[in-house]
Amino acid sequence: MKIYFAGSINGGREKESDYLNLISFLENYGEVITKDIWHEEPLNKDYIYNRHKKWLDESDLIIAEVSVPSLGVGYELGYAGENNKKIICLYDDASIKNLSSMISGNPKNIIIRYKTLEEAKSALENAIIDK
Repeated sequence: MKIYFAGSINGGREKESDYLNLISFLENYGEVITKDIWHEEPLNKDYIYNRHKKWLDESDLIIAEVSVPSLGVGYELGYAGENNKKIICLYDDASIKNLSSMISGNPKNIIIRYKTLEEAKSALENAIIDK
């Protein structure tokens, strides 16, 4: 299974260590094709757009940590939804930002609210197995 993991980069990296922890966990369930983007040097915007669109097309499952608002992640989720991808969104209840109604209001999105990463991982495991 190919997994596309999304999280805020340009919108703020305050949860980057959580992203890396979740990516490591997700590798037990498939290939996380976005696992190395967190350490890249800035790349050409056209290249990034085309590469990520290709990855989204190839993915079997989209998982997005949405506690830190990100225009890019929102775009990726919209694109994935229009292409009938299974989408799981993780939202940290301790976030000072509200979860977007465009994400939580979409009945196709699976929303996992969590208080700890272990809670998120357990709920993710259940959602992936139910796939």
